[in-house]
Amino acid sequence: MLQTKRRCYNECTTGTRQVDEQNGTATIHPLDEPNNKQSVSISSLIEQ
Repeated sequence: MLQTKRRCYNECTTGTRQVDEQNGTATIHPLDEPNNKQSVSISSLIEQ
């Protein structure tokens, strides 16, 4: 599922590319570095 919402992770605003609800993870990136992707737990993200 492609997400376009902004979320906060480690006090940084991020863009979310993909959410895997089955595994409880999301692929995120800093807004100014769209190629710097990382996988994080959905529970560590804060909706903005």
